[in-house]
Amino acid sequence: MYKLLKFIWYRFIPIELFSKIQFKRFWKYSMNLNNPRTLGEKLQWIKLRADEFIETKFVDKYEVRKYVESKVGKKYLIPLLYTTENPSDLVADILPDAPFIIKTNHDSGIGFIFNSKDDHNLIDVRNSLRKRLNVNHYYHTKEYPYKKVKPRILIERLLLNKNNQIPNDIKIHCFNGEPILIYCSLDRMGEDFRVIMDKDFNPLKMSWGKDPSKFKYKKIEKPQRLEEMLQIARKLAKEHPIVRIDLYDQDDQIYFGEMTFFQGSGFDPVFPKEMDEYLGSLLDISNIKAKI
Repeated sequence: MYKLLKFIWYRFIPIELFSKIQFKRFWKYSMNLNNPRTLGEKLQWIKLRADEFIETKFVDKYEVRKYVESKVGKKYLIPLLYTTENPSDLVADILPDAPFIIKTNHDSGIGFIFNSKDDHNLIDVRNSLRKRLNVNHYYHTKEYPYKKVKPRILIERLLLNKNNQIPNDIKIHCFNGEPILIYCSLDRMGEDFRVIMDKDFNPLKMSWGKDPSKFKYKKIEKPQRLEEMLQIARKLAKEHPIVRIDLYDQDDQIYFGEMTFFQGSGFDPVFPKEMDEYLGSLLDISNIKAKI
């Protein structure tokens, strides 16, 4: 019964009603799509009321590589070691030398990290991937760019820094093509916390997510190549009113992660409320066509 109700909830509830319920649940206020002012409201307006201008290629972790290469160059792409649409192709003989990660291109799930080829049972990996490839991310989030992504499996080199740790994930939020916030995911294999900075790398007293306890207000070391990261973000964000550009800071090398248009599918709340309103004032949607 639960699975049936879940299926009905994601597939048959009108998308605007679905989004209003989810929005109220997480943001703790009712959104106004007729006159959106806050960041939360404007993100939902872009999802639900704007002309569908965000192309599928930007959220497809495979296809977006071509866009990144054309804008900033191939050197920022994580080495792609193998790709397939069929989980049955994942057998021991095709696995590259470790470390590597197996993930999908069409959703936001965590991949399978291999520090050695024996880290995971391949039967379990294949079974898990079969399920994931059959899930359309759109129905769970109402993010229309995901609706037509062709699912596939990617094997990429696992990024590790000189301390043999996954490098910090630097998420640069751009408004109207200009970096405004830098959301840092730190110590992912350890304490796993978040710090939000301004573009000069000063910490901001805010959170942007469903679990505010993960966010800390403290000064952290500025990446040595921060200005290069900001320039990459500007080039990739130039055509978009709002987008998050994820970059990895791996010692002396920067790598592109992904492009995200709706942080937490637009359901990740911003606290305090004043920041929700302030960021909303920065997001200009006046030139975006509404659906007729």
